Amino acid sequence: MATEWQHSRPAASAATVPLLPVLADELRTHRSRVAGNALARVRPDELVFTTATGRPHGRRNVLRAVHAAGDAAGLNGDGVERVGVYDLRHSFVAVALAAGMTLPEAAALARHANPRVTATVYAGLTAESREQLAGSSPRLSARENSER
Repeated sequence: MATEWQHSRPAASAATVPLLPVLADELRTHRSRVAGNALARVRPDELVFTTATGRPHGRRNVLRAVHAAGDAAGLNGDGVERVGVYDLRHSFVAVALAAGMTLPEAAALARHANPRVTATVYAGLTAESREQLAGSSPRLSARENSER
């Protein structure tokens, strides 16, 4: 299995996305488990995650799985909106930017056509990034100090 993923959508949205080696290893392990049940479904051009009949999962099933994972991780509590699919996307971009990835790099991995979209959607996403911004801006820091 390659360390890149090709999207199975129409040509206009086709892309090759680099995978971290640890993720590629996990996907290989998953494919091996699936091969134990249905070897015919394990081919390079087949989807990695399918239903028992080999069809793509529907949106509701994916959302149920994400909700279950959020429950298991203790992220979904009373009075808190449950973790959803786009929360995973937001987390990925936030972690990528916090780790030093440039805005254009994060935008490319998030499949945004323009880094301005990424900047608009993800600006100030983490409390840490907001604190860093406030500390690096003389105008914001002076205003914060005058309010004390």
